Amino acid sequence: MSTFPVPAPAGGRPETPGRAGHGSSPSSPAIPRNSAGTDAPRGLPGPRRHQIAWSDFDEIANGTGSQRAFSALRTAQASKRLLLLWALVTEVRENESAAPARKSVENCFDAVVALRREHPEETEAVLLHPPVGIWLHHCLRRLRPRPAGGTRPIEDDLGYLGGVVAAMGLRAGAVVDVSTRVRAGLVTVPTYGQVRLDAPRGWARLRSGPAATLTVDTAFDHVKLRLGPPPAPASPSREGSRDQAWPEDRPDDRWRPVRVLRAGVTAGQPPVLLEDVDPFRTAGALEPAPRLTAAEFGRWRVLFEEAWGRLARDHPHRVHAVAAVLRGLVPLASSTERGAVSASSLQAFGSVLLSTPADGAGLLVSLIHEVQHSKLAALDDITPLTTRRSPAVHYSPWRLDPRPLEGLLHGAYAFVAVAAHWYERFQLGSGRGALLAAHEFVWCRESVRQAVTTLEASDVLTVAGRRLAAGIVRQLRQWQDVAVPEPAAWLGRLQATDCRLRWRLRNLVPRPELIAACARAWLTGADRPVHGLPTSEVRAGAAADSEADRVDLTRRLLAGDATNAPDRAGAAGRVGPERADFLLLTGRAEEAAAEYRTRVSRGGDTLMAWAGLALSRRGTGGPAERGYLDRPEIVRALWLAVRARAGEAPDPDVLAAWLADPGGRAAR
Repeated sequence: MSTFPVPAPAGGRPETPGRAGHGSSPSSPAIPRNSAGTDAPRGLPGPRRHQIAWSDFDEIANGTGSQRAFSALRTAQASKRLLLLWALVTEVRENESAAPARKSVENCFDAVVALRREHPEETEAVLLHPPVGIWLHHCLRRLRPRPAGGTRPIEDDLGYLGGVVAAMGLRAGAVVDVSTRVRAGLVTVPTYGQVRLDAPRGWARLRSGPAATLTVDTAFDHVKLRLGPPPAPASPSREGSRDQAWPEDRPDDRWRPVRVLRAGVTAGQPPVLLEDVDPFRTAGALEPAPRLTAAEFGRWRVLFEEAWGRLARDHPHRVHAVAAVLRGLVPLASSTERGAVSASSLQAFGSVLLSTPADGAGLLVSLIHEVQHSKLAALDDITPLTTRRSPAVHYSPWRLDPRPLEGLLHGAYAFVAVAAHWYERFQLGSGRGALLAAHEFVWCRESVRQAVTTLEASDVLTVAGRRLAAGIVRQLRQWQDVAVPEPAAWLGRLQATDCRLRWRLRNLVPRPELIAACARAWLTGADRPVHGLPTSEVRAGAAADSEADRVDLTRRLLAGDATNAPDRAGAAGRVGPERADFLLLTGRAEEAAAEYRTRVSRGGDTLMAWAGLALSRRGTGGPAERGYLDRPEIVRALWLAVRARAGEAPDPDVLAAWLADPGGRAAR
C-alpha cells in the first residue's frame, strides 16, 4: 500500500516508522499539486510525515494498543481522506466527464476547507465515517485515465459530497449551503440518515443551519427537518422485538435515520452505528441488506449488546483495542450458498460487514477478526509492511484460494487475535463449551504457525513487516506449552492438516508430462522416474464440494449433538459423506478409509473424499502416509491418469506409497 514513502533521514533508521502524507491502495493517486506549487490547497495543511512510535507499533503488533497508538492511526486515516478528497477535486477539474458536477464539487470542497479550519473534530468525524472512504475510492476509480464504467451518471456519485458537507455543518452547528444529488428519490447525509423526496433524481439544494436544522429543496420538494445528534438506544430487552427504541419506517416518512447500536462503547468514543442506508456502505461484490425493519434492528441490537457484554465481562483487557477502531456494522444480504459471512474493507476503516449473526458469541469473534484487518490496514498506511507487491502467492490456512503475502500477513494478524480469544474462552469455560473453545484455539494457533513460517522466509517484508511478524510469533510462544484436552487438540490439528490438504488438491496442478511419465512407469512395473516427484504449479481452482461439512461436524461432535450422524448419513447402500467424516473424526481411521476409497472410486474428482482419505492415513507411518500428506494433488492426478490409461483404478494407498518411496519399489 506504499504510495508516498519517505527515506530515512541521514544517519540511520528513524526512531519511529512513518511515511509522508498517506499510503493508500495501489489505485490511489499521487499527491496533486496546486497552482502555488504546494502539496495541498490553501486552507489545508501540507502533507506531513505521519509516524507511530515503535513502542506503540509493538503494542498493536501484540494485539493491544494504547490510546496514543490508536490516535495515531485515526489521525493518519483522517489525513488520508483529505488527500484523497483533494485528489478527487483535481480529477474533477481535469476530467471532462465530470463537468456536470465540477462547480458543485469545488463549492463543497471550499466548504470542507472552511469547516475544517473552524471545526476540525466535527469535520474529522464525518471524514472517518467508513462509507466516505469507499465513496472516495469509488469516484477516483471512475475518473482514472482509463475510467471504470458505471451504470449511473458520474455526477450522481460525485454529488454525494454535498451530503458529506451538510453532515459536517450539522455537527458543527454551522451554516452550509451546497448542492447534492438525488438518487432514487433519496438524499444521503452520512452519519445522520436519508431524506426521502418526491423528485426521483437530479440536483437538490442542501442547507444546514443552527440548532441542527436541515433544509432540502428541489423543483418538487421543500423539506425542513430539525435533527439532533444521533440518539443512543434504550437498553434492549432479551427478546429484542418488544422494546423498540426505533419506530418502523413508514412510506410517507421524509426522514430515515441511521440507527445507533450503542452510544459509544467506551468513554470518549463515538457511537457504533448500524449502517443500512448509505449507498456506499459496501465495496466490491458484497451485497448490502436492504433497510432493516424495526424488529430486525432490534435483533441486531440485542446481538451486539450480548457480544459487547461478553467482551467487557470476560475479556476487559481487549475492550479498548476493539472500541478504538469499531465505527459501524453493515448488514449483508443473506445467502444460503455462502452461509455466514463477515468482511472488512481496506477503504472503510472501522467498518465490519456481516450477515445476520447466529448469536452474540459468533458476532464477537467476527468483531475481533475484522477489527484486526482495519488496524493492520491503517498501520500499513503509516509505515509500509512490504517492500513491494510480489506476484508470488501462498497457502493461506483460512482461505481456499492462493493469497499474496500481504493477504497472508493480514490473515495471520487477524487469526492470532481470534486464537487469543478462544484461548481465553477455554480458560474461562467448562464442559462442552471449554472443549469447543480449546479446539478452535488449537486450529487457529496451528494455522497461524503455518502462515508465520512463510512470512519469516519472505524477503518482501520491510523492517516494520518483520517486526509485526515477530509480534505474532511472540504471541504464539506464549501458548506453546498450553495443555489442551486431547480430543480438542487432536481434532484441531486434524482440521489444520485438512485445510492444507484441500488447498493443495484445489490449487496445485502437477505438470502433465511428469504425471504421464509416472503413469507409464507404474503401468509397466518400472521404478518411479529418477527425477523424483512431479512438480506442481499454483492455479486457483474451483470451489470444492461441501467445503464446511467436516468443520461443522467437528463442532457438533464437540458440542455433543452429532452422536447419531452415521444413522443420518446414508441409506439403501449409498455411502454418505457425513458417515465417512464421522468415522474419521471419532478415530475409526480404517473404516473411514474404506468409505473414502469407495467415494473416490465413484467420483475421482471428489476433493473432500481425497482429503479425507489422506487424513485417514495420518499417523499410520510408512510411505503411504508421506505420499498422501506431502503431495496429495500428485497422488490424485496420477490415480486419474492410471485409471484413464488402464481402464481400472489402482489402489490409492499402494500408489501413494510408490510415489513416496525414493526407489519406487513399494509392493503393488
